[in-house]
Amino acid sequence: MKRKIGLVIAAIMIISVLSIALISISTTQKKVQNVTISEIRNNPEEFIDKKVIISGVYLGWSSNESPPVTRSDWVLGDTTGRIYVTGKLPGFYSPEGVGKNITVIGFVRNRGKQLYIEALKLYENNVLTSSSDESAWEGRYKNTQTKRR
Repeated sequence: MKRKIGLVIAAIMIISVLSIALISISTTQKKVQNVTISEIRNNPEEFIDKKVIISGVYLGWSSNESPPVTRSDWVLGDTTGRIYVTGKLPGFYSPEGVGKNITVIGFVRNRGKQLYIEALKLYENNVLTSSSDESAWEGRYKNTQTKRR
């Protein structure tokens, strides 16, 4: 009888530990959303520091705003607006690449009031053209935020 009670208690403990581990894993995984530029601009607090997917066209360096991070930042446009992208360059340059379809996976960031995308991956016509280690980007961003404070 004591042995059965011990086995039941051990089974309950194992199930509890596994449940806690699964809950922990599911809450730390980041959901990636397909968004439009206007969704980001209309609700910036919802998207800042979140990973997103945006599809549009490469517009080179044509914008009314100054680049948020470097002079190499480039503009992505969709039917709802334009936004700068930093961190990754597509496999083509302005002006010959202007108008090419491109998909960006990255984090929405802001500098002052200017929103931009810190790119992790770029796809041209569904082909990966540029990628980076996501954890390195997150660490680098956190380090720059700490230094600014």
